[in-house]
Amino acid sequence: MDKLEIYNQLKEEIIDLKIEPGALISENEISRRFQVSRTPVRDVFLRLCNDGLLEVLPQRGTKVSLIDMELVMATINMRTIVEIQILKDGIERRSSAQLQQLKHDLEDQRQAIAEQRTPDEFYALDSEFHEHIFAIAGQRAMWQIINQMKVHYSRFRMLDVKANFSMNELLQEHEKIVEIVEKGQRERCSDVMRYHLEGGVRRLHDRIQGEFSSYFKLPEDQTELN
Repeated sequence: MDKLEIYNQLKEEIIDLKIEPGALISENEISRRFQVSRTPVRDVFLRLCNDGLLEVLPQRGTKVSLIDMELVMATINMRTIVEIQILKDGIERRSSAQLQQLKHDLEDQRQAIAEQRTPDEFYALDSEFHEHIFAIAGQRAMWQIINQMKVHYSRFRMLDVKANFSMNELLQEHEKIVEIVEKGQRERCSDVMRYHLEGGVRRLHDRIQGEFSSYFKLPEDQTELN
């Protein structure tokens, strides 16, 4: 296995919370696991540090970074502003085929729930749904930019799906989004998209400072969570 494959594997495990926030992780451990020398592992660790997913602790080693709630909230606020406009633009531009694609996405999500697929699989379908909305608005490149900025938000969203079993709720919110696209209800875009994107904070709010407190780096001004 080369270092790119090791990087992708570890990144996926961190994003999926298979390696938990705050967990200590060592070059020796990863070298043994993937049966490679420490040199490629050191390069992988450096890249994951640059991604914001690992953090070097002086005299102690390396740990998986905590989920930074200040960055999570900033990402949610940014996505809310952007996606409200994206949804409005999509309503103006959408074709019948694109609307059918969104409905097909909903069917995939319903099937995933019915088959009790993993949260990881549902999260991938959720991301695909939002990517298709950006594509309808002619802004697929913007979706790629947002994707590159959301390592903390991705882990937060994964925790929401895993801890709250929120797949049914997310599906219902997606159904409302498709409904307003189909009916051309631009006036509902702001309320529906804002409610959807702020859902994770709403569902996890008390647990962020409770059972999952060890996963998070909280903002100094915790009124941001209210």
